[in-house]
Amino acid sequence: RFHDAREDFDESVRLNPVDITYFYRGRAQEELGRLEEALADYDEAIKLNPDLAQAYFYRGGVYRALARFPEALASYETAIRLIPEDDQSHYGFGVVSHNLGDYEAAINAFDKAIALDPGQAQFHFDRGNANYALGRFETAVSDYDEALRLDAKNAAAYRNRGRARQALRQLESALSDFDEAISLDPLDAQAYGGRGAIHFEQGRFAQALAAYDEAIGVDAEDPQYYIGRGLAHIASGDLSLALADYDEAIRLDPQSVDALAKRGRLNSVLNRLPQALDDFNEAIRLDPQNSSLFAGRGKVYHALDRLPQALSDYDEAILLNPEDARVYRRRGSARSELGLLNEAKEDYEAAIRLEPTDAWSHAQLGVTYEALNLISEALTHY
Repeated sequence: RFHDAREDFDESVRLNPVDITYFYRGRAQEELGRLEEALADYDEAIKLNPDLAQAYFYRGGVYRALARFPEALASYETAIRLIPEDDQSHYGFGVVSHNLGDYEAAINAFDKAIALDPGQAQFHFDRGNANYALGRFETAVSDYDEALRLDAKNAAAYRNRGRARQALRQLESALSDFDEAISLDPLDAQAYGGRGAIHFEQGRFAQALAAYDEAIGVDAEDPQYYIGRGLAHIASGDLSLALADYDEAIRLDPQSVDALAKRGRLNSVLNRLPQALDDFNEAIRLDPQNSSLFAGRGKVYHALDRLPQALSDYDEAILLNPEDARVYRRRGSARSELGLLNEAKEDYEAAIRLEPTDAWSHAQLGVTYEALNLISEALTHY
């Protein structure tokens, strides 16, 4: 039908090349997926009639489909200037603003669209997504509530409300939302992933594994599901299966710092220290401001008895995050092994300041005081 329409409009343009014929041919081109040709027709319509708001609106949609977001934004802005009461232009502006990461502008645009037509579930849904992106989880839940009031079969709204409730630690409600999303759309991989994460957090590891299996069955290209399933395998004691999952996550996304760090820690547990070192080296290359990566690599160097390198990494970890008691403990241990007892004492004291009930640090501080011949202080910590 659109192919025939385009041929008709070709003839119309030839016989009467005015703005509206170019516009309607652009619409036919767009429906046929010929986006560049549609853009050319919308451009020509606008050149002939700079006040043709429809052409700006639909051109914005084509730019959006082509991921040419700044140009889409400009087209929607002009459409809004020409017809300020057009809710769809405000909505399109909001969607593109979200695509560009300007969530406040997106919310402002969705607010205007909702004021013009409060009965559109999609407007509330997308405003919820923008609020979620800004960490306003309670507000996002309210937006998803309204979207679901208007469209009770919206599986994506259940799933995203589940994610917001999960962030608010309302885990049972979140799980209920993920379950409902899956009942409405059994191919929603993200809902299975959310279900898996909650089962894992609540210690139901077999159910977590089953949920991640379902997620991967729907979408085998998302590394996050392999990372989640890897954690569930570790909790179930299946370390080799966890390693295979981390391998697959990294194959899918070689720049996943999370997967590299988790595989590095698992390789360390499995005493595959050279492989662990490779993982942490790559993770640090990708994210050199991450204190936990230096702490992890320092622990590997420590296990390899490469104490100067371990100390260097512990120093860097503490510089990046001076509130991590574990790193002070580890550095204190490395300094003790090097005979740097006064420095070790300072590290154990720092660890105790951060975690006053840490029995291990108290014991090690006692040992260090005893080695320094400070017996009364040693007895205090024993």
